[in-house]
Amino acid sequence: MAAESRVFQEGDAVLVVDNEDHRFLMFLGRGRSFQSHQGALRHEEIMGRGEGEVLSTNKGFPLVVLRPSLSEYIMTMRRRTQIIYPKDVALILVMADLYPGLTVVEAGLGSGSLALGVLRALAGTGRLVSYETRPEFREQAERNLRGLLGETPNHTIKDQDIYQGIAEREVDRVLLDLPEPWRLLPAVAEALAPGGILMCYLPTVLQIHHTVEEVRRDGRFTMIEVVESLVRPWHVAGPSVRPEHRMVAHTGFLIFARRFVGLPPAVDEAPAAADRS
Repeated sequence: MAAESRVFQEGDAVLVVDNEDHRFLMFLGRGRSFQSHQGALRHEEIMGRGEGEVLSTNKGFPLVVLRPSLSEYIMTMRRRTQIIYPKDVALILVMADLYPGLTVVEAGLGSGSLALGVLRALAGTGRLVSYETRPEFREQAERNLRGLLGETPNHTIKDQDIYQGIAEREVDRVLLDLPEPWRLLPAVAEALAPGGILMCYLPTVLQIHHTVEEVRRDGRFTMIEVVESLVRPWHVAGPSVRPEHRMVAHTGFLIFARRFVGLPPAVDEAPAAADRS
């Protein structure tokens, strides 16, 4: 008998995986059915069953039913915006050092992929404040958040243009997925507590160059890092071991910087040509 917490109930998010490794996200409801080219499976046949069980469609094809991981949920959830991919969410959670009890400000909310990771990391404590002015984005993000996490009372969504200012103070982390984060540097410096971390997510080289130059010019940030994550899956079948023909390459650049107080630390910023060896 599966543990009660692993038994599927009405309203649960379920990942259905067929024998061709196609993955489908759905939410259980009475009177509904899963449909694919391999047949149908009524949701009632999943309710009361345990995670990881193999069920069959009405055509006899096997289906594995699982609770979606955070990565699987992000990649299969409904969206109205370009999302921050799981590989970047993972890097942000580690390099921005997200953990329970922090106060975090993000903008914009989009479809909620980064908010899902942050709220998971906060583990019901601390606080996440998301700035998002587009109502259709907020509504979709709220549905996505409820679908995986249920109610999140430590999450506040503000219908406010963050370029007009950040009201919060003594914030631990500021996470910006905006086209012009340099416009917010004075507000971020006022909002961040000493030692707090700023993260900017940007798609182009010109944006990161301008942002880093402005962060340096501001004079209240140190430990500036720019990184990019590239994930390459591998095909392993018998004697065939090779990289997949397709990979999740560039999605965005991540800029990290720490807020400090006092005199700026001395930094050797020699021209790039001097770095050659």
